[in-house]
Amino acid sequence: AMLIAGQGTPNFWRYFNTGTRLGDTPQNRQNYPDTWPHIWSANTQNGGCEMCLARYFAGFTPEYTATLSGRLLVPFPTAPLTPVRKVILPPHMRSDGAFDYALDLSTGDEASEGAAGNQYTFASGSVVSGYKPTTNSRITTQLGDISYAETTLGPLIDLARPLWSYTGDFVNAEGGVTEQTKVVGTYVAGRHHPGDGVGWNAMFWGFGLEGVGYGSPEGVDRDRLLGDTFNFLGHDLAGVSIDVLAANSVDTSVGIWLPDIARIDPLIGRASIDWGDGADEPEVVTYDDPVPASELRLSHTYGATGPFTISLIAEPTEHAAPLYLEMVVDVTAPPAIYLPMALADHTIGGSDEPAPLAAASSPDGAPVEQVAPATSSNGTWARLAAWWSRMAGR
Repeated sequence: AMLIAGQGTPNFWRYFNTGTRLGDTPQNRQNYPDTWPHIWSANTQNGGCEMCLARYFAGFTPEYTATLSGRLLVPFPTAPLTPVRKVILPPHMRSDGAFDYALDLSTGDEASEGAAGNQYTFASGSVVSGYKPTTNSRITTQLGDISYAETTLGPLIDLARPLWSYTGDFVNAEGGVTEQTKVVGTYVAGRHHPGDGVGWNAMFWGFGLEGVGYGSPEGVDRDRLLGDTFNFLGHDLAGVSIDVLAANSVDTSVGIWLPDIARIDPLIGRASIDWGDGADEPEVVTYDDPVPASELRLSHTYGATGPFTISLIAEPTEHAAPLYLEMVVDVTAPPAIYLPMALADHTIGGSDEPAPLAAASSPDGAPVEQVAPATSSNGTWARLAAWWSRMAGR
């Protein structure tokens, strides 16, 4: 498993080769307008290509190395913009449920508590869609692949997924400014799809963890993000959910469902659950003897029926980060059980003489004690008695 994180240098497609200085000729200035008097050092196996890891393992196609600038940082040297801005990244609609929450990468004074507020150069782009040959050394067009990557990319295309998105103003190919939505972060979960030709899990963020703080009302905190990443990449704990075992107002019971791909069944030492019915504090259960997540059972009695949002945090004692689970459960009334009944020596609108009972016996042949029902003018009780006798004789 692999996590590629960080802004700045890790977002560049190639090394900027300051060790080579081109001669000052009209031809060099024309051939290298973005970098003269220097060049970008290829994207060869040993000559650079820091972003090859993000592209060939995590399925990310780089477009902007400084998203908030809204343009490529060319010609060299062009400094990124450093605006104070509220930056909320919503989960991408194609993330397939992975990390289904927003991130707060706000900068400067807008940053959340504990965040560095310095994510001016987080990367944005798109999900890999196919092989792109390299044609020249201009950064504006040289986002192509190294020659042997054509066959490598094939299996990734179907598995590569985006994580978050950013919508902002970007300079388009014609030089104008348009609002565009870019992908921030991608992943390839090959181990979640055995047999699809990819044997690894990899994720690219394109931002630094220091840019995620604590307590933001619009995004998760740093610990949650890192823990979810560890569970997802390292232990294949993807798609874990609340398992509803019973859902009525007398007895609602839930557990945890683990997918077949999960590499561990973590031992839970503490569980905190909000049943969604307005309690001031979540219910907290601790286990002196930790229980496997798949065997966790929690029960609750509701005072009403209807939909309730259950939020569960299960904390493993080791080897895994906390599991954050949420589900809307439709709580119904408890089931009603109706049983037939016979009344002894009672008459309802008919003869005082009780109807005769058919002989009945238990499965072992012993006689079954019966109660004579009342009769009615339409024979209802007689038919009920006959039915009861048949049932008792089974």
